[in-house]
Amino acid sequence: MSSPTYAVYARPVDVKTYLGVTDIVDDDLLLTCCEWARGQIDTKTRRHFWPKVATELYDVTGGRELVFRDDLISITTLTNGDSTTVSSDDYYLYPASGPPYGWLEIDESSGELFTYTGSPQQALSLAAVWGYDEITADSGATVSSAYSASGTSLTPSDMSVFAVGDLLKIGSDYLYVTALGSTTLTVKPGVNGATSAAHDAAAVIYFVRFPDEIANIAMRLAAWRFKQMKLGFEKTANPALGVVTIPSAIPPDIEDDLKRWVRRRAH
Repeated sequence: MSSPTYAVYARPVDVKTYLGVTDIVDDDLLLTCCEWARGQIDTKTRRHFWPKVATELYDVTGGRELVFRDDLISITTLTNGDSTTVSSDDYYLYPASGPPYGWLEIDESSGELFTYTGSPQQALSLAAVWGYDEITADSGATVSSAYSASGTSLTPSDMSVFAVGDLLKIGSDYLYVTALGSTTLTVKPGVNGATSAAHDAAAVIYFVRFPDEIANIAMRLAAWRFKQMKLGFEKTANPALGVVTIPSAIPPDIEDDLKRWVRRRAH
């Protein structure tokens, strides 16, 4: 059973600005629409733009190449099939323009090879951060008072810069903002595979952001879904006839915009 995803590519506040909505009556519905939009984008592009911490297992098939099943942002530890650690000096990540990376190749001059003891099946272990990229931005705020690893209330030095749906990074911990108080953020710590950790006062809080085009597509898609759910239908070009249609697919312009983001085979 897969773990839940805590990320939205466009936050409710972004969609409200786009729609010109100023009240808070539908904020919960807007968050649902933002989460739905993220899921649609992930499904249609066959990739995810949010960072996921996970260990994946691969078969040893011979040779020096390992093709990833998912986009890769960075490697934490590559463990060979004989339980030895492969040094980062002994392999190259490709394409060189990444992240995202699609495969790695062992440096031919290193003397390293993929090997195994026992069965070659799932012998390689790759602990990594998976996803399209990790775009972080300094929030300008810090942790105001010490935060415990199991806490769900985070006190920042400046509340004004945060919004529901923000994915935060402090150290190697990812935290998802679910509510705003007057002086605290309600958060889910250790999300998307990260290990929740204690954070000292003055620790810098970073935003995890996403490619601008993906954020724009998500905003438009969440706004379309919101209007669909609020109205229950969309009018046709002949509203005077009293004819309505129930949309069966997301808008074609959004479908077109997503096509160039579809993940292809690594090489």
